Amino acid sequence: KKMNAMKMDAKRSICSVKMIIIIVALVFTLIFSSWDMIRASKKDIFACGVIDMLGTALMMDKFKVLMVMFTAGIYTAGFCYDFKHHYIRMILARTDLISYSISKFIVNTVAVVLACIASFYVFLVVAVGFLGANLTQIKTVPCYYQIGYKFPVLYIGMMGLQFGMVCAMSCAVGMLFSVFQPNTFVCIGISGMVFFSAISYIPLGSIFDVYNLISMQPTLPAGQETLQGIMFLWGMLYPICVILICTYLFYRRMKWREQNGLL
Repeated sequence: KKMNAMKMDAKRSICSVKMIIIIVALVFTLIFSSWDMIRASKKDIFACGVIDMLGTALMMDKFKVLMVMFTAGIYTAGFCYDFKHHYIRMILARTDLISYSISKFIVNTVAVVLACIASFYVFLVVAVGFLGANLTQIKTVPCYYQIGYKFPVLYIGMMGLQFGMVCAMSCAVGMLFSVFQPNTFVCIGISGMVFFSAISYIPLGSIFDVYNLISMQPTLPAGQETLQGIMFLWGMLYPICVILICTYLFYRRMKWREQNGLL
């Protein structure tokens, strides 16, 4: 049942035209965010590499909230669509509430992460191939410096994965909200608001510091002395735990809806 539900959700999200459109939108947002640095690099004034451009976009740029809302548009409102078009009963006739809930969150997480990683790599190709940016020029790689200098292409994938997991965490809260208030625009807006609140109000230097997490900075108590593998593992586990909590609460609310005839 779980596999059937996941195949259906994957076809509606990952294997869709919307996915491609959102990846393109993310790439254009990254280009727009980095345009001044790209122009400076082309003139060889304060030359910056692609890693520096992406790092600056994730640390300083205000458009990253918009990027989260783009990723939320992939499938965060999946339940809203099912509920609005009265598909939910037909779907639950073929699967159960647990499978439905787990499938929604797994597929949404995978779709968001894939969109972020793909957009980072497309930005790499565009920046180096068409805009003349430099891949090897790296000024700062704070936490994962060895990987950044030795394997810059791999490091860009790590940046996309880390940012994607944080986006997926924010979108999970938006999807949870959708089962309380099935409104597409509201749950997408909630995802952006959760991300903005996380980077703005979670204290810097705490282990839950989202701002430093997406900036590829250490958040564990040992700081720069933290082993790179341990730090990256925490960067994955933290969002996964939030997503699991949201999945459970989503299932509980779905069960309440079923018991009260609200599906």
